[in-house]
Amino acid sequence: SMFLIDWHLSALILVCCLPLPFILHRLSIREYEQHHVAQESLSELNDRCSQAVSTVRMQRLTQADKFWRGKLQQNAEDYRERRLQVRRTSLLFMLATGVVPVFAYGILFIVGLPLVQSAQISLGEFIALQSYVLLLQGPLREIGFLVSEWQRCMANVERLCEVYNEPQDPLFSAKGVPENGTEEAIYSVENLSFSYPESNEKALSNVSFSLQSGESLGILGPIGAGKSTLLNILSGFERGYEGKALYRGESIDTIENSYLREQVAMVPQKTFLFADTVRENLTLDRNQSEGQLLEVLEVVAFTEDLNGIPGGLDGALGEWGVNLSGGQKQRLTLARALLRKPKVLLLDDCLSAVDTVTESAILDAIERYIEGLTVVWVAHRSSTLKKCKEIITLHGEAHEQQLAG
Repeated sequence: SMFLIDWHLSALILVCCLPLPFILHRLSIREYEQHHVAQESLSELNDRCSQAVSTVRMQRLTQADKFWRGKLQQNAEDYRERRLQVRRTSLLFMLATGVVPVFAYGILFIVGLPLVQSAQISLGEFIALQSYVLLLQGPLREIGFLVSEWQRCMANVERLCEVYNEPQDPLFSAKGVPENGTEEAIYSVENLSFSYPESNEKALSNVSFSLQSGESLGILGPIGAGKSTLLNILSGFERGYEGKALYRGESIDTIENSYLREQVAMVPQKTFLFADTVRENLTLDRNQSEGQLLEVLEVVAFTEDLNGIPGGLDGALGEWGVNLSGGQKQRLTLARALLRKPKVLLLDDCLSAVDTVTESAILDAIERYIEGLTVVWVAHRSSTLKKCKEIITLHGEAHEQQLAG
């Protein structure tokens, strides 16, 4: 329509738009890089916050709160500055797309008004050209907004693709399921050895034992003897071992992870609790009645501790359970595993932070609760394993195995 009025004037007006794609291209590259850096800064800030929360007790003991506060402020300031850079570049998009109509109006009035005065175009045609230039302004501004948004989205997609393109962990690639569900031996371990990739020494060497359904096995040994590593293999968390490790007659490294999670519950040495209520930390993805929760909390001697938490079962816990003691966290984690009613229960020194009186009460109560379960219990105190039928002792660097009655 503009060219039908005056092609020469219209061409001059549209020439103003020619630099716009090049300007938007340069700005889009800058915004993409800045947004990517801002996302990295946000990740560092999240990691720093998580570290600060998980070490809050240590900070109180060592009076290191000023140091952590300074680190958090530094990371937050860095993220703020990165985000401001992105916003400034976004504003340049608006400026670039807004300047084009201004120049177009300038050419229209400088060149067009003399044409009106010389009667080469009518006043109505001049006003029509002015309206058409105004109509160009909206789409140009929208183009700038879309290009800016596209670059920020592409930076986010690239970070997601880094995760999706990671090779699948062997832990989740196994698809086997034991066919013989009535296999008499729950675990059959023969000449089991394991080495971590970053270590030249073996964490386990030539360990052998057999565990029948419903039996309890205790594991003793000094730090570094491979006790936790053995439990990680039995639970399917560590694969790529040497020798044989069978669960119901099937090699553990070929069993589907989801099947093992249904069959085996493990209470790790390093407990973890979510920033949620006591109830949610116990039930997780399952529906449990309040009676079931109170029953298992009584088994782990947590009833009195629950009364001290404002809100009881609906009382809030901090990330990593920062508002609980080490013993309380261990007992809650043990209760969570018991509620899942697994076939096999693996306990990795889960009462190490509990006093001996409370431990004795828990052992007496848990014996009735886990009757019929297969239990493998790692501990540093032999008194913890007094209910176990057999005890394996792993010794030092040689990792020799000794069986006690």
